[in-house]
Amino acid sequence: MVITVASDPANGNTARQRPDSIYIRQPTNRMGVVLAAPQHVRQANRQQSSDLAVVREALAGKRRIYAVSRTDHDLLSLLRLAKEFKFTPTVIGGQEAYKVNEELVAAKVPVILGPLTTSPSGTGPKTAKWCGTSPGLLHKAGRHLRALRRPPARPGPVRGSLRAAGGRRAGSDHAHGPARLLGLENRVGTIEAGRDADLLALDGDPLELTTSIQWILVDGTIHEKGK
Repeated sequence: MVITVASDPANGNTARQRPDSIYIRQPTNRMGVVLAAPQHVRQANRQQSSDLAVVREALAGKRRIYAVSRTDHDLLSLLRLAKEFKFTPTVIGGQEAYKVNEELVAAKVPVILGPLTTSPSGTGPKTAKWCGTSPGLLHKAGRHLRALRRPPARPGPVRGSLRAAGGRRAGSDHAHGPARLLGLENRVGTIEAGRDADLLALDGDPLELTTSIQWILVDGTIHEKGK
């Protein structure tokens, strides 16, 4: 289950606009987002309606909870929510996680670092902050970077590799545990008997831009370069 403890759900919302507009709805600001999340959780605990079944399953530990939070204020709000309702989220975004490193470590909350700006669009006065040094700061602070998320816009291996390499040059190490973060550690993530036989052979460090693919193994079949 994915939740958002950030300003995203309030974008464009208003209480004073055309009556037929879909944007006349709550919440209308960041504070409203922070207040709305606990209300839905409490409602799920009180009611047994099928509409809130997913929320109840997540709170019971039957589903993983991924939380989109970027700034230090949003991350602290997420940690308060997680403590109140006794769940451990996985942060998606986390560009300012290094500012609240001690709190994240104490709560044992992993981070999937997203595109290196503090907003979904990366534009505007509050959202143009560049967080290119976040991977290195997280790593040096002891909050070992667990995974790098590919940007949703214009996806592709080159764009993802450039961002990963940029994070490496900013001081981070290799990402750790993406299979565990996705709940797929029993299938992928290590080379063992019984795991999915999908492998990638490279001629150098995966995060170096000069590294090339030599062959790939898909479902046990090797596909060599150029074939």
